[in-house]
Amino acid sequence: MKKSLVIISFAFIFLLSMSIISAGDINQDGKISFGEWLKGIWGKITGKAAGQPSPPIISWTQWFDYDSPGGSGDYELLTSLRTAYPGKICDSPANIECQTTTGLDYTATGEVVTCDVTKGAICVNAQQPDGTCNYDYKVRFYCGTTCSDSDGSDITNQGIVSINDGFTLTPSEDVCMGTAVVEFTCSSSSALQATGTPTPCSSGESCQNGACVRVISATTCSDSDGNNITNQGIVTIDDGFTLTPSEDSCVNSSTVTEYTCSSPTASQSTATNYPCLSGESCQNGLCSSCQPNYVKSSCIDDVAVFKDTSSCNLPDYNSFYDCDGNGLLSWPACSGINLNAEGNGVFINFLPFNNLTNYTNMGNKTMQLAENYQGIEFDWDFSDKFNFCDVSLETSDGDDNFGYVVFDYTGGKIKNKVAFVDRINKSGKVCIKDAPVKVISDVSAKCNAPNEILIDCPGNFTAKNPTYNYNCTITPDELQYQIWPLKHSAVKEMIGLVSAAGNGTGTSSCTENWNCTDWTNITDQCGERTCADLNNCGTTFDKPLESKDCSLGSGGCIPDWICTDYGECVDGFKERVCTDSNNCEVGTDKPDETSKCGTNKIKSILFIIFGIVGLILIILIILYFIKKRKSDEEDSETQVHHQPSHPRSPPHAPANVHTPRIPLTHQR
Repeated sequence: MKKSLVIISFAFIFLLSMSIISAGDINQDGKISFGEWLKGIWGKITGKAAGQPSPPIISWTQWFDYDSPGGSGDYELLTSLRTAYPGKICDSPANIECQTTTGLDYTATGEVVTCDVTKGAICVNAQQPDGTCNYDYKVRFYCGTTCSDSDGSDITNQGIVSINDGFTLTPSEDVCMGTAVVEFTCSSSSALQATGTPTPCSSGESCQNGACVRVISATTCSDSDGNNITNQGIVTIDDGFTLTPSEDSCVNSSTVTEYTCSSPTASQSTATNYPCLSGESCQNGLCSSCQPNYVKSSCIDDVAVFKDTSSCNLPDYNSFYDCDGNGLLSWPACSGINLNAEGNGVFINFLPFNNLTNYTNMGNKTMQLAENYQGIEFDWDFSDKFNFCDVSLETSDGDDNFGYVVFDYTGGKIKNKVAFVDRINKSGKVCIKDAPVKVISDVSAKCNAPNEILIDCPGNFTAKNPTYNYNCTITPDELQYQIWPLKHSAVKEMIGLVSAAGNGTGTSSCTENWNCTDWTNITDQCGERTCADLNNCGTTFDKPLESKDCSLGSGGCIPDWICTDYGECVDGFKERVCTDSNNCEVGTDKPDETSKCGTNKIKSILFIIFGIVGLILIILIILYFIKKRKSDEEDSETQVHHQPSHPRSPPHAPANVHTPRIPLTHQR
């Protein structure tokens, strides 16, 4: 009986241990919830789940603001948010939005902020121009279903349609079905499942690895002129599906490119350049002694058509031409400036452009090109014809939150330009890009990229740095900045440089723009150098190192890692962010940003549970023996009460023999 009880006890402990381990209900703090533990045990015993996962979160989540500015920054980490808001964020968010708590997009704050769907929003004080994150940030995540197709319904490529509901990524890859391909597509960008359509391959094609491919049996190559540079020939490659021609052409006026076949079955033509003979020129892909004579045959809207009147019979060609002789090679419409739109215009010598006016030989005149009431002013000598088709003008409009002007003229250099830029934010600072620019996105957000100059307005930059001579003033109506003289023509009103910790007067903080000499040890990039702030901000937040010990390795820079506190424990791990205050740009000795957590707590809890279970079993065993002993005593008393009234006396023992006294319950 005792042996059976011990076996049962050990079996009970073993089963209970396996149930605890298999239940696996460990919360985000690394602790086992007793209620969840019981549910897990019940699920293991009955085979029924005690609780189901949260349903998928469709579309955008709520806004989350877990951390506040202070300490080393503002950290809205995804791992911390999952802990603070369990079940509110899907496993694999498809997108993220980061704003300040007042609704300002993080890109408009002027602060260095990481907005990453896999991490969350991170603002580190040490990375800011003024050393402080001045905004409190919030984030939200997109958890709706998205459908993407890698090949866009192209049956000649094997594509994959991916359905992402925020929790599970479900792929559907194009497959072959006989001579047809099953092409999976998205019925919409938010489709819940892929749509598979069997599509037969074209004649001469077969389905291989989920795509229709050509079955090429043979390729032929033919040359129409047989490598004759005095004729314009064509080499044709025929693979049974497509004819690929290569026509002889002119490299320049004295060299011809002759295409030939290396063999009758060559899969591509061979190109060889040949010089024409003396007295010949390359015309229409052949060498000829004929001399063309081009004559303007027509001219409409400043585009002329030229014809060859010689026996060479060369093709016509078109070219810009001052058809009306007004000193202009094209009309303003060619530049994209709509003269009928409000705020747009072309002015010559401060008078509106007139296509009936002859500007030829008028000498040096002032030209103004305007779009959305902004634009460029410069002087042009009309001894040279001006081509509006070489003009590119881009300005801000009502949808932009800062003013800008980008001007380019490919027909030649225009110096000493004046730009007029709207004061949308009245920030008092503009950025000048002293290099050719096509679009405003080429200008950096903080005006600290190469060839960028930050200038106060009103102000003069020459006093700060004689290398540049820029001036900025505000127009009398206070609606625009006026900047001059510009070598190139990209000017942007700066935003996000107003200190949020200022006195409320809108005093602008300055963005440092450091320029350094070469290191004294150029090979190892160490030693000594001198760095100067081109913007003369008077601060050194982003100042590069001017001294590096060459004996230390890694260019002599010693990283100084500053780490935030670890976040909450999630799935057995916790995270932090580490940045190098010396900006060595190397990962040497970088501390770990991820650490395991909760493991020791789990073991401690399991030991406690085993101890409690063992103690309970010991108590039960003791109670069992106490109860059994009490039961035996009760049975003894019962037998005493049922003995005969006159039991026989035991026989007399022999003399001198001691007879032990026998209890009544043992008499027979």
